[in-house]
Amino acid sequence: MRRSCPQTSSVTARLTALDEEGTIRALDRSRERIGRLVAQYGGRIFGLAGDGVMAEFSSAVQAVRCAVQIQRDLTADEGESDGSLKFRIGINLGDVVIAGDDLLGDGVNVAARLQSIAGSSAICISGPVRDQLGAKTEFRVRSMGKRVLKNIPTAIPVFQVDWSTGPGATKSARSPSPAPSEDPSGPPVIAILPFANLATDELWERFAIGLAADIIADLARYPDLAVISRQTMIAYKGCENDVVSIGRELKADYVVEGNLQATGDRVRISVQLVDASSGASLWSARYDETA
Repeated sequence: MRRSCPQTSSVTARLTALDEEGTIRALDRSRERIGRLVAQYGGRIFGLAGDGVMAEFSSAVQAVRCAVQIQRDLTADEGESDGSLKFRIGINLGDVVIAGDDLLGDGVNVAARLQSIAGSSAICISGPVRDQLGAKTEFRVRSMGKRVLKNIPTAIPVFQVDWSTGPGATKSARSPSPAPSEDPSGPPVIAILPFANLATDELWERFAIGLAADIIADLARYPDLAVISRQTMIAYKGCENDVVSIGRELKADYVVEGNLQATGDRVRISVQLVDASSGASLWSARYDETA
């Protein structure tokens, strides 16, 4: 059996730390609204996990339309006194295993992984969902290239839906997507900032510069990525602007930043991948080596 399996999840950790009761009230209200919209678009909620909601639809087009309306409605509530929650949505079309009222299998797992890589208030869909939309979608869809998802054996094509466009969009609607390029279906743009040298020995400065240059050269080999050149990025060495501002200037979807620390013969390299539209950290790692 093939079904569209979207997952909706909110990011609540920071709000909970500040106002737990207010966050729970806001989450309950959001879930009620999501439940009404899912039913309105012909879907069914089959699972709740923490701050997440799992739903199924018989139509991929209706699943996307529902996701768009969820983001629009919840974003319109941001002025409420008890705060607002940011939701991330992932939608996949695939085979599922029916277990009573529950659904299991890779079809559901991919939707969950798509949700995990979506930015704040974003909608990510898989290639099969994009294929089902065809020319029937009223919204701009931007390719994010092929992505490797956790516990999914092969990379899959991922797309992001710009819910600020199309019928029903208000002038105040603002999508987390960066401004679309002339070719909205082109590969995602990534900028590698020069690594900051936190070591006292200036000899490490050349190593830090070369490290960023090597990452640029390695990523440029992948046709699914558009990597901004080293000559352009070197101008941002020591730049104190925030990542969102830099991403906007470069029209980049993602920014990689990092630093190098060295003490004696021990070297530590820290690096993170940032969503340029929201400033959210999507991935980070730390490497300790002996020089």
